[in-house]
Amino acid sequence: MTLGTTIAAHGAQKLFGWFGGRGPSGTAAGFEKGGFPLPMASAIAAGVCEGAGGALLVAGAATPLGGVMVLGAMATAADTHREKGLFSSNGGFELPLLIGAGALALALTGPGELSVDRLAGVEPPGWLAPLMAAAAVGSSVALSRVRRASLATRSTSHGAQPAVRSAAAARPSRPHSGKPQHEAHDVEDSLRQYVHSLDESPVPPATSPGDPS
Repeated sequence: MTLGTTIAAHGAQKLFGWFGGRGPSGTAAGFEKGGFPLPMASAIAAGVCEGAGGALLVAGAATPLGGVMVLGAMATAADTHREKGLFSSNGGFELPLLIGAGALALALTGPGELSVDRLAGVEPPGWLAPLMAAAAVGSSVALSRVRRASLATRSTSHGAQPAVRSAAAARPSRPHSGKPQHEAHDVEDSLRQYVHSLDESPVPPATSPGDPS
């Protein structure tokens, strides 16, 4: 019951912003930063797995399903903290590992006597919980590969941008010869000076054919 209550509260943080949580939008922003595809859908899915899965474990109803839902969410959470090591004091995956292991144990062994499953006489086949657990872990591994590929692509694109900016900054700029209107004024002044020089130059007198040369 303690495990189910704790993880259900985590789901309520993601889905509704309760208990100081960030709600769907804030959770989706964190998921996007972590490289998750479809951040909003991923955030809601994580909240549902934690909230609904934890509630099923508390009630002892559909216990294998509830345990596997929590296991899948914790496997994904552990993967996001894997690079920081085991211990939670360093931001590691200690807490998701413990919660996931407890959820798996409940999924495999079933609930206690005071549970909805026992009171209703529900006895799932022994192979169901291991099969669902394997599917949950496999889905988490596939999601991890997609997430890490997204982060690698993002890192590559961000690394290429400074190089492009550096190349653009190192490119020599072309010297400017002046604005077009300045060039037009210079040509006009030159033409005026040339015409003025023609007006001031002496013109030799014309000689008639009968004048001595």
